[in-house]
Amino acid sequence: MSDSTPPNRRGDPRYLTCVLAGLKTESTEAVALIRDVSVSGAFLLTQKPFPAGERLDLNLHFSTDLAGAHHVTARVVRSGRRDRDRSDLWAFSAAVRFDEPLLHLEPEIREAARRAEGLAFE
Repeated sequence: MSDSTPPNRRGDPRYLTCVLAGLKTESTEAVALIRDVSVSGAFLLTQKPFPAGERLDLNLHFSTDLAGAHHVTARVVRSGRRDRDRSDLWAFSAAVRFDEPLLHLEPEIREAARRAEGLAFE
């Protein structure tokens, strides 16, 4: 899987973000960076591989209030190693599909995307 933006395989709008997520499997706990997200899934950058089919418990931090995490469950639909020249900290990527659509979180997702846009130079 290349590090370029993956093709849009979702039917829902995708939002570019830069937010952290805690993740947990049956055997490990880790942190991921959410690169983009929709109400149906997300593209994560990770420090370790998570194979397709693996179930994840995620704590999503869309707001600046870290105590306001949203717990969701998801399944990895594809994953891979990122290009070595662009993957110093986040060596792997994983596309996940949420078990339930996050329709109630779409306003927070949009706000996180708005904040990410504000980080760019104009």
